[in-house]
Amino acid sequence: MGAGIRSTIATPLVALGQVVGSLQLRSTTPQAYGVRELALVERVAAQIAGAVANAQAHAALQQAERALRRTEAELRESEARYRTIFEHAPIGITFNPSAQAPGPGSEDVQWTWNRRYEEIVGRKTAAIRQAPHGFSHPDDHAQQERLRAELLAGQRDQYQLEKRYLHDDGRVTWAQLRTAAVRDTGGAGVATISMVEDITERKQANEQVRQAQAARRQAEAGAEAAQEADRLKSELVTTVSHELRTPLTSLLGFSELMLHRTLRADQIAQYASVMHVEAQRLREVIDNLLDLQRLEASRETYALAPVDLALVVERTVRVYQGAARRHTLETEVPEGLPLVRADAPKLQQVLANLVSNAIKYSPEGGEIRIAACAEDGDLHVTVSDQGLGIPAEALERVFERFYRVPETAHQQVHGTGLGLALVREVIVAHEGEVWAESAGVGLGSTFHLTLPLAAVPSPAGAPRLAGEAVESPSAVLAPGIGT
Repeated sequence: MGAGIRSTIATPLVALGQVVGSLQLRSTTPQAYGVRELALVERVAAQIAGAVANAQAHAALQQAERALRRTEAELRESEARYRTIFEHAPIGITFNPSAQAPGPGSEDVQWTWNRRYEEIVGRKTAAIRQAPHGFSHPDDHAQQERLRAELLAGQRDQYQLEKRYLHDDGRVTWAQLRTAAVRDTGGAGVATISMVEDITERKQANEQVRQAQAARRQAEAGAEAAQEADRLKSELVTTVSHELRTPLTSLLGFSELMLHRTLRADQIAQYASVMHVEAQRLREVIDNLLDLQRLEASRETYALAPVDLALVVERTVRVYQGAARRHTLETEVPEGLPLVRADAPKLQQVLANLVSNAIKYSPEGGEIRIAACAEDGDLHVTVSDQGLGIPAEALERVFERFYRVPETAHQQVHGTGLGLALVREVIVAHEGEVWAESAGVGLGSTFHLTLPLAAVPSPAGAPRLAGEAVESPSAVLAPGIGT
């Protein structure tokens, strides 16, 4: 209290529950204020406090308005900045609410996209809204809709997709989409936002690389084929030279004996028999070479007709019965076997090659069995022997041209390595299959082949000669070896 002050009244100024100041009266007179003055001071203090509260509220309101204006300006600036980024981004951007896709009259659906997206899809705003999915490849659109539904349902966080956009001028743009979901506070998907990148040039570059790699592989394959052709040519010269020289040497030797010596009748017969066998070997080599040349030089013609396999087997056995003195030829061909659709002479050649092969590679003799049965719409034929057998690693190669099993015992058997190659070509041309089985070296071999059945039933009691047709034969062209 100041000097000379003998009386005072003070009351707080309370605005909105808070003390904002005080109102005081002072006097130099002792006990100058009573109850009436105190009530007056309180009324005046209340009015002053209300005025202060109103002033503070007005100031706060002005401050809030200034802050709101600053925020709105910042938002407009931010929106303009992001709109610029959105519109001028180097990749396409789309924002698509989870509502139905927009169409004519649905301007309230805020599906938005930027200028780059329009460039990628090759359409302007009106065209996009009129046919929002008409420019997407149907297959890609179906996949995108499935992925988008899973995304909005919370089954995935995002997805990536390569899709095609179809342009009116026939061009196709490849794009990569990276899409994420926009979710509300409850986690429900309310929209999707996609980044759309044009990857057409990348796709074209990848395709060019793929084509270049394919061309390189083709060139390498061509070079390998040329090398293989050279190797086969060398093998052919070596093999044929050997196979021709051996019988020619015998023929020349025995013919010189017959020309320059006086021989008994039995010696002449013996030498003539040997010369006959060697001449047959020469003919076999020449026939195989001619067959190979014909198959490689052009397309072989096959006259297909219903054929009775039993008679083909019977004829084959007759041909080789005399030559296989150390072998027993057995057949297991049931009566009434269905006819096969085949070229009879070529089928005869196949069986002849297989039986000849079995005889040659069974030098100790034994049983050679030819069996046939109908199964699964085909005729299954097997030729089995008890000879040298085939090692497992050679089973897939025995049908290659000039291939000879590298076992010593096999190498001692004369052959060009062409017989089984011709068998495979003929059977494949008949739309059949051929393969070999063997338990191992020294345990014999079995060659299997299948042929399609003819479209006519086997006539009961009316056997047919091999090649005799019950319907008009049809000629087909089949690719030869190496085509």
